[in-house]
Formats: sequence, C-alpha cells, structure tokens
Amino acid sequence: MQLAQPNQHRTDAKRGRRERVAPGIFRHQNDPDETRFLIFWSVEGREQSKVFHGSLAQAKRERERLRVKTLEGEVVVRTKKTVAQVADEFFVALESKVARGDRGSRTVESYRQQFRSHIEPTLGGRPIQLVTTGELVRFVAQLRGKKKTVNGRQTGDLLSAWTLQNAAKVMRLIFKFAYRNGYIATNPLDRIRDEMPVGRNKTSARVLEVEDVNRLIEATPEPYRLLVSLLAFTGMRISEALGLTWADIDFEGGAVSVRCQLSRAKRGEPAKRILLKTAAGEREIDLAPKLLQALRLHRFASPRKGDSDFVFVTLTGKPIYYRNASTRGLEKAAEAIDLNREGLPRLSSTTYDTPPSRT
Repeated sequence: MQLAQPNQHRTDAKRGRRERVAPGIFRHQNDPDETRFLIFWSVEGREQSKVFHGSLAQAKRERERLRVKTLEGEVVVRTKKTVAQVADEFFVALESKVARGDRGSRTVESYRQQFRSHIEPTLGGRPIQLVTTGELVRFVAQLRGKKKTVNGRQTGDLLSAWTLQNAAKVMRLIFKFAYRNGYIATNPLDRIRDEMPVGRNKTSARVLEVEDVNRLIEATPEPYRLLVSLLAFTGMRISEALGLTWADIDFEGGAVSVRCQLSRAKRGEPAKRILLKTAAGEREIDLAPKLLQALRLHRFASPRKGDSDFVFVTLTGKPIYYRNASTRGLEKAAEAIDLNREGLPRLSSTTYDTPPSRT
C-alpha cells in the first residue's frame, strides 16, 4: 500500500497554515506547544487522517501503527455509505453467484424482499459505520413486536418465527459483507448473538387421512387435479412438480427424478427450470401404479410430449404458474371440502403429508 504524499503546505482558513515536519505528518505553525500533529496515510488510494497529541517521535510511531493496522484490516476506510448502499453491493455480488448457478434466483429475491420490508425502513438510511450495538438491539426488539401486513393493511398477528429468522439472516449477511469489504472494523452483530431470532416455526407437517386426500383430489379443478395428486402421494413441493419435464418420469421403472424446480416469474423474466437449492434435495421417488398410469395418459393427451417439455403446461405451452396452481388448485379444493377450517394449520403444499400408496 502506497502512502499518500500530501502537499508541503496545507491551508486551513480557521486554523492557519500547516507545516510538514515528516512524511505524512503536519503541524500547525501557530501551535505554541508543538505537540499537536495531523497524521495522513492512504487506504486504497483514499487519504485518511487523524489528529495526534504528543511528540514528533510518538507521532511517527502512531502513523506507522495506523499503516500496519490498515494493512491488517483493523483500520477501515472512512465511508459515508449507508446500510442500503452496502446492501445493494451485497445483492449485486449475490446475483453474480446466481449467474454461475451457485445460488438460486428465488433465494436472492427472498433476501431482497426481507431487506425491503423489515430492514431498510429502519436502518437503510443509516451510515453503516455509525450503526451501534445498542441500535441493533433496539431494532431486533422492534422486529419481534412488528405486526404482519397483508394487502397493505396491518393485521393483529406478530411476524412469524420464520420471517424473523430470515430477516435476521439477511441482516447478518449484509454486515458480514461490510466487514469483509473493509467498511466496518468489527461486526456489531457479533456482540448480540443471544438477541438475534433463531429457530423455525414450531409446526409439524399436517397428516391427512387417505380418505381426506381422495376428497381433496376429487374437489380439485381439472387443470390441477393430476398435479395435486402428485403432490399428495410423493411429498414434492409445488415448485419441484412444476419444474418436471417428461425426461424426469421413468415410466419403465415407475419413478420420478427430482433434480430441478421452477423459478418464480417476475417482470421481464419468465419462469424457468433451475437447479434445486442443494444437491441434498435431489432424489428418486417411487410412483404408485395408478399415479403412473395417470401420468402416462396425461402425456398421451398433451400436445407437449417431448422429453424436454414440461409435464404441467398451460394451453400456450408455458409452465403453469405456481401461484395459480396453489390458489386455484390446492387451496380452492381444501376450502371446498372444509380442510382449512378454524383451529387447523392451513393446508398448503408443504404443511401436510400422507402415507405413500402403491395401489
């Protein structure tokens, strides 16, 4: 790291002329005691300074100490970057991982949503170097008492444990990014680990009796009936089922390979088939004979039956949108047969289970 070479004389209208007494060290000419120095050094081309009181020899040692500490990352570049600006840099870096396939686009979008909804309104405008531990403790307490908002209106329910954990995770990642990039000398979140939300919602999978599963399938509108059957008897997520292509169905072996999922469409970016978040999620699932036969008939009737075509498509050949499948298919059927009555966990593609059947 090259040290800056300040000008021989620096003018200061309020404090008079400064005199260079050593490399990177200046003294005010009107200082009667000659014990007040201004020390300069540079970090990545940006000049830093510090006022030091003492002898010239002590000032030289202090400048060298600061130089070494800067090289070791213990002294950071002064910056006015806000939490929101650092978050923007973090998300850009995360997007580059999506392009390489190291991260899922849904994960990045989820992180952005958590930041916009729960972190940015309170901390977004704060200079990241000025955020204190006490401020973060108060923020976490405020987050714990925050109410859910549905369709722009605040409800009487607190944020779920899942939401709290994910908002805290995003905040940790942003401050970790700031620390690694030298925007902060220490991570203030490290000092409040015990205050941070942890854990998930303490809800177990809802188990349906086979009779209820059959009623659910019968009540499902026709465009989504086979999809709901697949979810019910395999335990797949909607995104995984919607991401299936015909090449994933082994009709001879009677199994389905889960390797990918369907991303969520957003403005300017249609839904597409992407890898699962982790390789651990990849699996082979045996299919019941009746379900396998239903898939075979579905392929026969479909105008899109090539190996690379999606199993579940709209009339235009595009993959079915996950929200349509969930609200118009599964949830509509559950409401019709009163499976979402008060007092029970709401039925969705990830909150129920059923014993596998080979009949």
